[in-house]
Amino acid sequence: MSDSRTIFQKIFRRLTSLRLTVICLGFLMALTLWGTLYQVDNGLFAAQQRFYRSWFFLAGGFLPFPGTRLVLTVLFVNLLCAMGFLLKMKVLRWGILLIHLGLVLLLVGGFVTFYHGQESYLSLREGEGSNLSSDYREWEVAIWKGGNERRIVTAIDDALIEEGASISLDGPGITLTVQEYHPNATPLGPMQVQSAQRPLNGTGIAGLQKATRNRDPEKDVPGGVFIVSAPGGEKALILLFGNDSRPVVFNAGDEDYTFVLRRKRQSLPTVVKLIDFKREMHSGTGMAKSYSSLVTILPGGVERQVLISMNKPLRYRGYTFYQASFSETGTGQEISTLAVVKNYGRLVPYIATTVTVVGLALHFLGMLIMKAHRKKLAVALLLFCGLAGTASADVHSVDSFARLPVLEGGRVMPMDSYARLKLLQFSGKSTFDRKPAVEWLARAVFTPDQTRESKVFLVDNPDVLQAIGIPTEERGRHSYNDLAPAAAKLFELAQAASGMEKEARTVVDNEILRLQNNLMDYSALLGSFRFAQPRDEFRVNNDELREKLGFAADKEEWMFADMLTVASALARVIEDMDLVDQQAWTPAQSEAFTLSSLLYTWSQHYSNLPIRMIPLRGHGDDVWLCPWDIIGLGFQDQADRAAIGDLVEMASAYRHGDQAAFDAAAESFEDEVSARLGESTRAKHIESEIFFNKAKLFYRAEWAYGLAFILALWSITSQRKWLYRMTAALIVLGLIPHTAGILLRMQIMGRPPVTNLYATFIFVAWICAMLGLILEYFQRNKVGLFVAGLSGLALLLVSGRFGTEGDTMGVVVAVLDSNFWLATHVVCITIGYAGCFVAGVIGHIYLLQAFHKKEDDPVLLQTYESMYGALAFGLTFAFLGTMLGGVWADQSWGRFWGWDPKENGALLIVLWSAILFHARMGGMIGYVETAAGCVLGVIWVLLAWLGVNLLGVGLHSYGFTSGLAGALYLSITVEILFVLITVGLLRRR
Repeated sequence: MSDSRTIFQKIFRRLTSLRLTVICLGFLMALTLWGTLYQVDNGLFAAQQRFYRSWFFLAGGFLPFPGTRLVLTVLFVNLLCAMGFLLKMKVLRWGILLIHLGLVLLLVGGFVTFYHGQESYLSLREGEGSNLSSDYREWEVAIWKGGNERRIVTAIDDALIEEGASISLDGPGITLTVQEYHPNATPLGPMQVQSAQRPLNGTGIAGLQKATRNRDPEKDVPGGVFIVSAPGGEKALILLFGNDSRPVVFNAGDEDYTFVLRRKRQSLPTVVKLIDFKREMHSGTGMAKSYSSLVTILPGGVERQVLISMNKPLRYRGYTFYQASFSETGTGQEISTLAVVKNYGRLVPYIATTVTVVGLALHFLGMLIMKAHRKKLAVALLLFCGLAGTASADVHSVDSFARLPVLEGGRVMPMDSYARLKLLQFSGKSTFDRKPAVEWLARAVFTPDQTRESKVFLVDNPDVLQAIGIPTEERGRHSYNDLAPAAAKLFELAQAASGMEKEARTVVDNEILRLQNNLMDYSALLGSFRFAQPRDEFRVNNDELREKLGFAADKEEWMFADMLTVASALARVIEDMDLVDQQAWTPAQSEAFTLSSLLYTWSQHYSNLPIRMIPLRGHGDDVWLCPWDIIGLGFQDQADRAAIGDLVEMASAYRHGDQAAFDAAAESFEDEVSARLGESTRAKHIESEIFFNKAKLFYRAEWAYGLAFILALWSITSQRKWLYRMTAALIVLGLIPHTAGILLRMQIMGRPPVTNLYATFIFVAWICAMLGLILEYFQRNKVGLFVAGLSGLALLLVSGRFGTEGDTMGVVVAVLDSNFWLATHVVCITIGYAGCFVAGVIGHIYLLQAFHKKEDDPVLLQTYESMYGALAFGLTFAFLGTMLGGVWADQSWGRFWGWDPKENGALLIVLWSAILFHARMGGMIGYVETAAGCVLGVIWVLLAWLGVNLLGVGLHSYGFTSGLAGALYLSITVEILFVLITVGLLRRR
């Protein structure tokens, strides 16, 4: 009895071992990373089947390797035994107990979903209803007696269909023998098949050819050839193909047997009928803002209308209906596709996440209280903005022009921001000759000939200049006139490059396309105000015609806009000219005809140009047009005439240096736009955005953090108190504009602080600076100040690289159009990035300090505690953010976890952090190894944050920036070398 108890205790001890936990987490990390990389060439489904849903698989074709299902099962047992051990030993460490309980529940929810969850879809045209949904990947052969009227269907799952198999069906009373079956097939026409016996097929397909399986099995279309044996002995050869538009009907005796190969059907608890499908686009873009389907269901036989939209599903009798996508028929009819999910364990991950996060908070806060030595834990942080600035006006001021609203990229922005975007697009800089971009834009649109020599086109690759025949190898910026002689050659090369596959294009091809697009956009920009620029061809020389059109005798400037104002009078002059021989035209009539022809030519040539600055009357802020498009509408509306008149007056005043007239015209135009917008909220933050652009808040924060970083380095070798205080003051001084910038961006966008890749760097930099300041408050050892200065400076500098990619406050895609999830999942995950990043920075400091301090040195222990606390902070928020991402996915697509690369990246951070904590608690690693692990943790942060964008696969593959790969690989290499060198040298001591 004692021997069996001893054996049991040994087994139990092994199962509760932290070493087993670390091994499981290590295997899980390996599988997660391996499976993520495997998706690039093989797709998500193949990776799921090979790595994430298997008990084991053969690595390299011969070496057994545990699959995720096996690893999670062992980890589940390990967690249960660990909880039992804690309860048995009466170790009431509630934080650890709740963490383990939450993870156990999470795994239970995953197992329930894996074995019992159902996913399908329902595609409906408007007016169409159904109570049957279709599987994404599985198919079936459906058979019934009779035609398409009400019928009893017998279905054969495609898993049972194998070549040579014979299947007897009692329902229809027939036998089906599989002669040929392909999971993915290509149909062949009669001319492609040489066979004496043609199989029956509803659409005329004569044969099938085996096709290569797709990376995404949802795109596979199966097909097969079957021998049908009817009860009376009749036989027929039929061909079924998954994309057949009509079924196959076989007549035997007095019975018709109907066959169809279709996606596997699932019965729903109600008929869902589509009443109306809507898709809302961001104004002036091809980007969808939202999709929604108005449907009816029949609860209890009573019809009820329900609106299903992105992030707002319908839940009914255990099923959840999500707005997944849409498509169009050949006739333009819209089809709404609803994802249909039945998941008995849907709520378990919600509960598990809450329990685990509470446990993490209790555990790490408890440790902080124990180490704080009764210091106050509450730190009041005042976030305020005390910056203000005005620009002095002179005859060259274009401030009134900078305030005008413009619709660009789906959002209303001030002309000041529009100018910055355009100049960034052309030159890679937001200023020109150290002056605001809006001054360059004013010259470009009001006096375009003066900007043709402006060097605004960035050409970094000399091979591009050589390819288009420009006789210079000088890299840098070039003017429009520099490149104009090569326009024809550039167009020819760009046409060739655009016809290539993206993967086949070289760096030079991409640069040629970019340069060609920039030249076209720049040319269009120069023509956007051509109607308000003097042109000699519109000069009226004939005194008689001048008098008839009402022009003053001393008029000097003539422009297209002048002809617009007298278009009716000009039409009266030429209305009867077709009845008179051209030789009999008077000089006034001849000139009138020439001017009329010019008006028509210009109106046809100048259309769909920038800048969209005039809202169409009666459409609020949904439809904005450029001035030329307003002119093209006929120019009959008096308000349109007044708006164009204001723009003409602005252009004229600019050319003549009349500041008062320029400002008056701009204000008049702004008033007209405001009247058209009415109560619209989209143009209310124009002044805030102009202030944001001028204040350069993040640039000011960079300087403060940079100076603080220099002083922090200096203070390492100095004990001067004023140096320490100055460093802390500079960090606070940097946080003021940094905080103000984030708050202003939130106000302007009406969004939480993180909406795109650029914003993540801004926000993570702020979190790192705050964490550094908080750590310094507790430790007073200069480490926190060093971390704040270095992190704030480095991350803001990197953000500048991403800030040149376009509008950093642009609109978001439909699934991101949820401020709640942006404020919870996205913010939490970026806070997790920041915590782990700070832990990595402190890990660098610890390893360097360890060269000249003993392991039990108080200074070194303080650094370790700071690192440990930052890692705990990062793990808590990384886990919370990852789980909230799962909740968001569940709300949007009906699945909590799908092994998408971005999800896997976040999981790698959590797993690595968990390995470090468990390995340290189990005595498997020491202080130095923990610090090295924190440094390597920065690599996992970079991979999750940026690396997955390089893969180009998954639901989160947006946000990629060219040139990112090299910088990322260099950073990873540097971190690995740092750890290898420092740890290697420390171990030799």
